[in-house]
Amino acid sequence: MHLTLSLVAATTLLLAAVLGLRRRTQPAVGITVAAFFAGVAAVLGAIPLPEMPTSRAYLAAGVLIAIGLAGTGLFTTASALSRRLYAISPIAAGGGVLLGQILLIVDGALHPLIEPRTGGSCNPQLAMLTGLTLAWPMVGAGVLIGHGRRVLRYIPSTAMQTTLRLSAALFVAALSALAVLAALQLLPATSPGARGVIAASDVVMLCCATLLGLGLVATRLSIPLQPVIEQIRAAVLFHRLRGLEQVLVSAVPSWKQSEVIAQPSLLRERPDAALYARMVVIWDTTRALLSRVPTQVVSAAVDFAHENGSGTSPDRRAALAEASWLAWALRGELGDGPDAAFQVLDPELPPRTGELLAEARLQVEVATQLRHGRLVEPFLRHLLTIEAQHDPQAAGAMRQDLDRQPVIRDS
Repeated sequence: MHLTLSLVAATTLLLAAVLGLRRRTQPAVGITVAAFFAGVAAVLGAIPLPEMPTSRAYLAAGVLIAIGLAGTGLFTTASALSRRLYAISPIAAGGGVLLGQILLIVDGALHPLIEPRTGGSCNPQLAMLTGLTLAWPMVGAGVLIGHGRRVLRYIPSTAMQTTLRLSAALFVAALSALAVLAALQLLPATSPGARGVIAASDVVMLCCATLLGLGLVATRLSIPLQPVIEQIRAAVLFHRLRGLEQVLVSAVPSWKQSEVIAQPSLLRERPDAALYARMVVIWDTTRALLSRVPTQVVSAAVDFAHENGSGTSPDRRAALAEASWLAWALRGELGDGPDAAFQVLDPELPPRTGELLAEARLQVEVATQLRHGRLVEPFLRHLLTIEAQHDPQAAGAMRQDLDRQPVIRDS
């Protein structure tokens, strides 16, 4: 199990380092160096322990030096982000730590691995080497986590916030497991329960290293794969908006289904073009239905969205407002909408893919509100009470409409 976890962790970390070779900024270079030497440490840790004590000592020295160099990479990134550490040269600081490790190794820090002691005392050089190797990565990780907490609230992407929080948690867990492993190395081998704790800490550290490597690989692949990801999202949104399009087209008899809308395929055509065509239909039919909605209904829908969506994002409030007045326009039999003929917007350049996806997600939220009606129905009943005061007959017809099935049925 140790061999499998070590190789998986090494593969993900080394792959993340390879993907960052072309980046030249100091924060990116630091992460690349940290990932590379962490992968090297995982590879050395996966090698079965040789029988010769001297070979074991050399292998342990290689792991410790690789961990120290990974800490230098973290410090390189941290010094680029911190004003207090910006004046400190990462090469000088990392070189000092590496020199200290070499001096401690030469001074006999690994001598207990060559000639194990029978007593319970530990070698002070080994304790200093372990402490230095463990403390150095914690400096860079601590600065990165501290800065990440301060800038987290300025990141608009929820997915990026979640990724950074998860990365910080994995950093802490991996360093804690590494601290436990380092502390147990200073204890006698016959300590009760030490073997089980070492195995558990080893699994935790390697699992955290693997997840960190996978997260770093996904982050570095997100930019070159962004066009493909956007096309996949466009295809998904195209299918999710099918029900809303059918309802709106049925409510506007004068609309003629355009032939340019086809099933999107990543092999035959660009999904963003098909999504844009479907969005044109939704925009135009919604605009036609808006022409029959009284101004006071639209104003009431906006006020209702602000009152019931105060704790949500502006996009959700806008979707709730649109779904509210749209539900009022669709409350009658489908097909009795405006009869005035209208045409598609004049051909023009479609919006950028990011803007198109944002608009499509807004319409998906509108469709969700219409489908479930958890907030739309209270708005319609509020309008029902207002209409009952002015036109009891129209209020009775509207009450019958509210008892029908949702406008958009679950697919």
